[in-house]
Amino acid sequence: MPYLETDGARVFYETWPAAVGGFNWVVLVNGHTRTHGDFRSLGNTLNKLGYQVLTLDNRGCGKTETSRAFTLDELSDDVAALIDGVCGGPAHVVGFSLGGAVSLNLAAKSPGKVRSLCLVSSTTKWEDSLPDATAPDFTKQLGRFFSPAFFKAQQNFILHFAKDLEKRAEDPATRQGAIWQREALQGKDLTPLLKNISVPARVIHGDKDQVIPVARAKAMHKKLKGSGLEILKGVGHLPLVECPARLYDKIADFTKQVDNNPPQ
Repeated sequence: MPYLETDGARVFYETWPAAVGGFNWVVLVNGHTRTHGDFRSLGNTLNKLGYQVLTLDNRGCGKTETSRAFTLDELSDDVAALIDGVCGGPAHVVGFSLGGAVSLNLAAKSPGKVRSLCLVSSTTKWEDSLPDATAPDFTKQLGRFFSPAFFKAQQNFILHFAKDLEKRAEDPATRQGAIWQREALQGKDLTPLLKNISVPARVIHGDKDQVIPVARAKAMHKKLKGSGLEILKGVGHLPLVECPARLYDKIADFTKQVDNNPPQ
C-alpha cells in the first residue's frame, strides 16, 4: 500500500492512473473522519473521463497512521507533498467540508500546486466545533447531515450508515484522530486567505445543509474572486450520498472547463 512518510504521520493514498495521453490529475480531499473509500465511484467516474485521480486519508482517519496532534497547515502540506511526488505538477483539487478547508489553505499558501479549486459543502469559518462523529450519541444527530426529504425516504440507508459510524467509533485510534481533526480547525477563520487565491474556483453547496448553512457558502463565493457558485436544490451536507450523479457532473464539467480554457 502506498504511503507518504512525513513528520508525525504515514499518510495513506490511492491513485487511479489514466491511459497515456490522459487529462490532468484530480485530487479528492475528504471531510471529518471520512476516508478515501467514499470516493470509489467519483474516482472511477473521473478516471473514465480521462482524468488521473488521487485520494488520501487525512491525518486522524482511515489507514493513515498519526502519532500526534497536527495543524491545518500540516494537513494541507500533506496534500502538497502528494501533488509534488505523485502528480508531478499542479492538480485540480476538490475538497469536501473539512477537506474544503484543507484545500483552500493549500490554494492560498501554495498556488503553484493547484490548477483549480472546488469546495463542496465547506466554509471559511470554523468558529463552531465540528460535530463529534465518534460521540456515543452522534447517530441521534444524523438528521442534521441530510435533507429532511432524503432522511425520511432513506431510513434503511440511514440505519446502515449509523451502524457503520458506531462500529468505527469503537476504535480508540479513530476517536483520538477525530479529536485531533476538530482541534486543527476549531476557531479558524480562513476568510482572509481568500484574497490570496487566484486559481479558477467553484463553490458547490446544498441548500438544505444543516451543518454548514448555505449562506456561508454564498458569502465565501462572494469573496473568492472569479469563483462560480452551484446550489444543489433539496440537498443536505452530503451530496456525495444524496445526489452523486449530479455532483459528479458538476465537478467534471468544472474541471473540463478549466482545462479547455487555461488561464492566460
